[in-house]
Amino acid sequence: MGEVSYQRLKYICSSIIPQIGYNICSLTISDQLTENLSKIFLEHFGQQISLIFSRLKCLTLIALTTDVLPSIIDNLINLTDLTHLNIYSLNRTNINVDGIQILLDKIFSANNFRLNSICYDRESIPLTIIDKNNHSIYSNIKKLEIFLEQLNDLHHLLTRLPQIETIHVVLQYESSEFNHKKKYSLVESRDEHRTTFSVLSCPVL
Repeated sequence: MGEVSYQRLKYICSSIIPQIGYNICSLTISDQLTENLSKIFLEHFGQQISLIFSRLKCLTLIALTTDVLPSIIDNLINLTDLTHLNIYSLNRTNINVDGIQILLDKIFSANNFRLNSICYDRESIPLTIIDKNNHSIYSNIKKLEIFLEQLNDLHHLLTRLPQIETIHVVLQYESSEFNHKKKYSLVESRDEHRTTFSVLSCPVL
């Protein structure tokens, strides 16, 4: 949902999508080309997302704001096929560091902990882990791409991902624990599985 006029979008949401939603397996909601499209989507579907898009497997959210994203995530409930979530270019609106911590937890536990692949890109606001006493475990996550604020966030995050198989991390700030190279990669053995781990440091100037 993206490159349409406002009036046509309203028509699509009210008359077309309810008829074909059952057959939609991949859905993209983008505010890049149509302003407030995500809010219109919530107005029309909201708590009905799991009913209308019952066969959804992959959800991609582009250029949303932090005041809208939680509302969409909260309505991802009992979608048995939804395992992939992509979040690109998330913008900050009315959220503090505590709110970002809550947002991270919402993303990882979305759809009743059914997500196993999450992509949160470096064009979004960096996520951080403030509450070090929160020991939530996300055993559902196997593949993760994420933009974190600093190395310490990565340390705490890894302790909560016991089933992770592939993880790619971008850090907003460099750490003295890293040398001056910008990219770090490591492949290590975990029991009978192979865990791929890479870190890219891209400090904001």
